[in-house]
Amino acid sequence: MKIEEKTTQVLDPKKRRINIFIISILIAAIVGTIVVNYDWLKAYYAYVFKYEHFHKQDNVFVKRVPGNEHTLTGILVCRLIKPLSEEEIDTMTTNKEEKTKLKLNLKKNFVGNYVITTNEYISEFAQSTPVGNYVDHVILKTKDDQNNWVWENFAIVQPVKKALEDNDNYHPKTVLPSGYTYADSKYYVFPEGICKKQ
Repeated sequence: MKIEEKTTQVLDPKKRRINIFIISILIAAIVGTIVVNYDWLKAYYAYVFKYEHFHKQDNVFVKRVPGNEHTLTGILVCRLIKPLSEEEIDTMTTNKEEKTKLKLNLKKNFVGNYVITTNEYISEFAQSTPVGNYVDHVILKTKDDQNNWVWENFAIVQPVKKALEDNDNYHPKTVLPSGYTYADSKYYVFPEGICKKQ
């Protein structure tokens, strides 16, 4: 009877160092990706586990604050803005010097699209009445209370006309940053302010 001998393959030290180097690079790339996208990942986690999920065209209600169930209330509307393109600046009815200044500012301070709060408000006009319909969910860039850039969850809502109003009493008139315009005609709201049912 022949006894088989198990042989262990010893990796060449050079190949072993190359494998360790490759694994280290992969781990560094994964950690780097997580660090760079931490705020976005945090926002996505909140969307998956914290907020109520909707389907397109679901009725949207303003979420009631506990202890304030019988008071009509509303939610602040945000809008997506984008930098003017050079073509849009060229079509403006302003002098050449101002156009040149806007174009330089566009290149120097380019931030891209982001969301700002407006003085528009989606408010309840009757108890247990939907204020609009759900369109979609997005994670977009905005500024927090300390003026830092953050990724934030937004629900896109199509409000009923009766529910949409200007909120001049509580929020100053919306002034777009210089060189920016609205990116679309959609209404963005924070998802913690809405629900499917009252």
